[in-house]
Amino acid sequence: MNILIDKIRIKNFRALQNVEIELKPITVLVGANNAGKTTLLRALNSVLGVSRPLLNKDDLFIDQNGVSLESTIVIDLHIIPITQDGKRENQFDTPWMSALGGSDVIQQDAQGREFFGFRSSFHFEKEDTPSLLDYELLTDWDAQVIGMKLTRMRQIRDSLKMYFIDAQRDLHQDAGLRTSFFGRMVAQLEHGYSKEALDEIKALIEQANNKAIDGSTVLKHLSEKLALLNTATQTSGNGVSINPLPKNIRDLHKGMKVDFQDNGSDSFGMEYHGMGTRSWASILTAGAFVDWDLQRIQEKMDNGEETNLLFPIIALEEPEAHLHPNAQRTLYGQLKGFSGQKIISTHSPYIAGQADLSELRHFYKAEDSVEVTQLHFSTEEDSKIKELNKKIEDAGKTPEVFKEYYPQIQQLKASSKGKISADGIRKLKKEITEKRGELLFSKIMILFEGETELIALPIFGKCYFKGKHPHELGITFVDVGGSGNYVPFLIIAKFLNIPSFILSDADGNTAVEVENHLKDVFGDTNNVGLVCLDPGSDFEKCLTDCGWDCLINEAIDIVEGQEKYIDSYIKEFDGKPKKGTEIRTYGGEQGRKNALLDCMRDNKTRYAAEIAEQFVSFDVIPSKIKELFIKIDQLLNPTKDHDNEP
Repeated sequence: MNILIDKIRIKNFRALQNVEIELKPITVLVGANNAGKTTLLRALNSVLGVSRPLLNKDDLFIDQNGVSLESTIVIDLHIIPITQDGKRENQFDTPWMSALGGSDVIQQDAQGREFFGFRSSFHFEKEDTPSLLDYELLTDWDAQVIGMKLTRMRQIRDSLKMYFIDAQRDLHQDAGLRTSFFGRMVAQLEHGYSKEALDEIKALIEQANNKAIDGSTVLKHLSEKLALLNTATQTSGNGVSINPLPKNIRDLHKGMKVDFQDNGSDSFGMEYHGMGTRSWASILTAGAFVDWDLQRIQEKMDNGEETNLLFPIIALEEPEAHLHPNAQRTLYGQLKGFSGQKIISTHSPYIAGQADLSELRHFYKAEDSVEVTQLHFSTEEDSKIKELNKKIEDAGKTPEVFKEYYPQIQQLKASSKGKISADGIRKLKKEITEKRGELLFSKIMILFEGETELIALPIFGKCYFKGKHPHELGITFVDVGGSGNYVPFLIIAKFLNIPSFILSDADGNTAVEVENHLKDVFGDTNNVGLVCLDPGSDFEKCLTDCGWDCLINEAIDIVEGQEKYIDSYIKEFDGKPKKGTEIRTYGGEQGRKNALLDCMRDNKTRYAAEIAEQFVSFDVIPSKIKELFIKIDQLLNPTKDHDNEP
């Protein structure tokens, strides 16, 4: 049997005023910078870290007025028993019950399943460091009922150890630090050698030292001069000696280097390699250290020695640092193979895209504090509904059977409402995490239906926001690939609480279709900022209806490298059929306007950027596009007067 920290609750720690987060065997934390991801890791590290940092008053939550409302940081942990394949067990086995403090500290939830919960409270008065540190049993997790004080925290920490790997890792530096994971491992070099093997290695080292000195006139000269110290101190031992190599095995780690050879080149020390290689190597060293600890414990168990159990928790900050995309994908695969529970904070769409959707936790700022959301799935309800329907089928669909099972099915359907089905999971994986993982890090999403908008809208947005690119504001532009494809993106927006806006075409039934998608996901159309183009319009018609045909013609001429290109277009295509049976008619002023529109539609992505640039060079933003950005600006700057914008 194994265990799992499946919930953590944090109050008044830095940006985390009051959050509760469910954890998985692997949990991936996503969100914008300074959204609280690393704060969660440091909170857990302050309770269970191998090297626990000392908290101070600067770690207290401060509201938007610069005030600390509370003087206590609270960190609650909820621990459950699980099977080796990660399924919830109802009871702890005897070894883990003993490791956590005995039957007195094990509690039961409302379903009769055992858990161990405890609270760490860091109290601050006037001092910078905690004036009081309490560890207390939680007898009811949801109601936050406190029981007795815990007095065996050292034993608990010996069995629950968190290994924190921060973003500043570097194996070259680790090699020189005794406190690093690398330093701690190599400091144990004598472990596992027999006495005969140690004596042999010592003899070889002594031989190598003597040979190094005898072969060097510099070292021989220096050794002779240092020998004068023997006379000065009247030593009776061997006196001073030079040892190019450490004489004792336990000292071999001092100055130890790690070399790396790539593509048949010479082998170089880590200091000569890039930060990506050094960071990656540091992560792998931490994983090796965890496995080493587990192996030592297993050895003691096999030898019948008394030892603690060990459940490792690996907390890793931004594993993608300095790595190219393919290396990030490879590294994540290796991380999944690390022992113990893993909590990973990342800004990488390549890492987040490989995670299971149930493993993602989204952090975002809500006023002066942080909120954390996750996706919820109807997998369990769907499975039970399937079982009940089979029972009805097997029993012959009699009225008595319907009466027995139908209420249960309805209850399960009600419970699954608003959750994501198995089909929804497949669509999300296909459309979001595998293709557009960057959406998980958005502050605002703008959804639309075509490639032209993807090219043009950022240019118009930069004009509206006075030279500040929308990406700087955390705005992500998303081409959903057609009016029927909004749902997966709306689901992500809803569950990750990402404010979203839609610029929708209004040709055919598009506007009605989009509104129906909003109702399916949100229940109404009020949760997303919806801007529909004028009836019968698409994005290209929206541009031609502005009355700035001269700018569109100028842009097309620049792209085509030909003056009055539209005349050539009319000459070539007038009277010819469009798709279907419609015939092009480009005579007269309206015909010329129709030709311009058709020309734009035939070359959407070629012209989009230049047309947008021509518009903004005269500070012209089409009214519907401006309406979209005003809605976004109202969210970003609620105190600004938007009613009198030109």
